[in-house]
Amino acid sequence: MSAFSVGADTASVAANGTVTPKQQTPATTSNVPETIVKWIPGEAITFYAAIIGVGTAQGALTGNETPEQLLERIDAGSLPWFLAGVAVAVALVILGSFTTKSNPQNERPSARGIALRAALTVVAFALWTSALPGSWTYSLNIIRDMGPAFAILLVPLGLVFSGIAEMVTRRVAL
Repeated sequence: MSAFSVGADTASVAANGTVTPKQQTPATTSNVPETIVKWIPGEAITFYAAIIGVGTAQGALTGNETPEQLLERIDAGSLPWFLAGVAVAVALVILGSFTTKSNPQNERPSARGIALRAALTVVAFALWTSALPGSWTYSLNIIRDMGPAFAILLVPLGLVFSGIAEMVTRRVAL
């Protein structure tokens, strides 16, 4: 779904830890697909995938490039671009927590709740973007040697992570 909606959920918990009436109402049924999708920070992953796409569109180096041409290239698979994606994900969590109207008392969301949701979103971002071909994780020999099995391994890990993240945020009332 989005990092923004993860942050928006923080707005329904007051700074003093009290839960707004919206969250006090127990869910009648478990919505597993929604929980899984909730913990996929889609906007930040799209940003990172776009950077990888720009890097791929540059084509392979021929060896005839001038120093100026080399400076213009984007090393899309580098760690700094991954960290830029992490920054986008965290910014969206913070933005979502302060701009959502789900808190009828207009109380500020708790800093602890925002921090925990941001940390969980960073883990989710790292998990789901690691499967993208050309991501920074493929610069590691062990990942590159695993080939497609690495991306397939990340799916069950992502499913388990979604459940754990949702459990943590519900139990701690964040």
